[in-house]
Amino acid sequence: SIVISGCSAVPRIEGFLYPPAKVAVLPLDNETVDLKGPEYIKTLFSEKLAKRGYHLVEPRQVDEALKSFGVTDAGQIKHINLQELGKKLEVDGIFYGTLKDFSFKHVIVAGLKRVEVQIQFINAQTGKAVWSAQAEASSSGASLAPLEKAMGSTPLANEAKEVIAKLMYKLPKM
Repeated sequence: SIVISGCSAVPRIEGFLYPPAKVAVLPLDNETVDLKGPEYIKTLFSEKLAKRGYHLVEPRQVDEALKSFGVTDAGQIKHINLQELGKKLEVDGIFYGTLKDFSFKHVIVAGLKRVEVQIQFINAQTGKAVWSAQAEASSSGASLAPLEKAMGSTPLANEAKEVIAKLMYKLPKM
């Protein structure tokens, strides 16, 4: 795990693969009661990785490969050989993580929104985790979350984007 303070640069990490590495982003394990949160966070994270220059395996290919290992739920991923999955997907590395919190609590006119994500990078050649980071974001105040949800938008969009920005900041750079 890497700790960042102030403006210090993220050090190079042995075994970490930098763009234009080919990577897979696996579904997030979900420790929340929100069924859409993991996919939303995975999509945001994948978009940022692509902008950073990583070549991403299509989500459909990832899902098919996981099914071939008997995985039908992200919580099962920790029980498979990620080195073998990497070979099957023909990737250099794998991003895998857990959605720890994706909640908004509404009390009368105030609300608390909170998103927390843990991500790790697995070197597909070795099957070993070589980088890990956790980020969280929260806000409180007047809550429009019930209205936002009723209108079909994501009430936790700002907090989710902040978490992804923090994770991308922690991601090693060349």
